[in-house]
Amino acid sequence: MLEQVEGGQQIELLKMNVLQALQYIIEAWEEITAETIRNCWCHTNILPVGINADLRSLSDHVRTAENAISDELCKVFEKLNLSESMGVEEFLSIPEEHIVYEVPSDDQLTAELVDIFKIAESSNSLEDVDDSTEIAAISASMALQGLETVQAFLLQQENASEHIKMANILERYIREKKANTMRQTSIDQYFNQ
Repeated sequence: MLEQVEGGQQIELLKMNVLQALQYIIEAWEEITAETIRNCWCHTNILPVGINADLRSLSDHVRTAENAISDELCKVFEKLNLSESMGVEEFLSIPEEHIVYEVPSDDQLTAELVDIFKIAESSNSLEDVDDSTEIAAISASMALQGLETVQAFLLQQENASEHIKMANILERYIREKKANTMRQTSIDQYFNQ
């Protein structure tokens, strides 16, 4: 959005979609340290000021609290004496919703690649393939568009936080390259490069 404002568009006309907002949130969250969170929690009295809490162990406390709530729900369901009742875990989570994308095994991938190359080999001999075509130069804007698609895919996956971080690093790199190409240079700098 900053690029659009700098490009001359009026800020009142700019709109942000949910995906862009999520990408900004993820990028901002990656820059927050555990120390910052601890300080905020102490400031809001979630944690007492004098406590030296280890934030990594907080997840254990959260799981303990979740288990206590789950146990309480089990007791409530038992008191209702429902016929054909389901367990709390089954009630709270639908197994089909947990699978976003199934990654094929290495054997499946290998078999598919072998099939693809067999088909390609039978239709064309490798000597007839014209490999003299040049790869078109890809602009930074095109790369950013493609990366946006990849980021959208990663956001839909479970346990993809590391990949999202890598995609964000790539995005920063491409934006930096784009900014460098847009920098104004003097005529002397242009010819000395």
